[in-house]
Amino acid sequence: MQAQPISTAFVKNLIDNDTHNTKQLIALLEKEKCALEQSDSSTLKTLLPEKQQILQLLEINDRSRRNLLQQLGRPDTPNNWRALVKHLKLASQWQHLEQQLKRCRELNQTVELIISRTQQSVGRILEIYRGQYGQTGVYNEQGNAHAQSSGISRTITTA
Repeated sequence: MQAQPISTAFVKNLIDNDTHNTKQLIALLEKEKCALEQSDSSTLKTLLPEKQQILQLLEINDRSRRNLLQQLGRPDTPNNWRALVKHLKLASQWQHLEQQLKRCRELNQTVELIISRTQQSVGRILEIYRGQYGQTGVYNEQGNAHAQSSGISRTITTA
């Protein structure tokens, strides 16, 4: 497996750091979900820099893993990484980290869904306010979007 000696401690440290960082990311994503559900914009503003910092740390460790596989002369694939951690007897720690990463993806998808639905609701409210209720977006042959009225258009106010 190895072209040169590898430090089990180094790999374990990468996994431990990522495990710690994903726990923090899970907590932040759960806070973000609650803040979105409660429309708490001040909390959302404070969470963004924290999330960015954790994501940067995870990215740095990901690059370290990729570089390690390259140094070993192995292609950067999930299977090669799993084989390495199995060889170093760190497979259970890696599996735990993979489970946490899966939880992060699930929470992130939930947050994305909440944001998408909120944007749709706000968009509908703005359409009603602008008197454009019932207009739907359609695409022409060139792929350009334009509004198509369904016949319902009432101006609520004029300035």
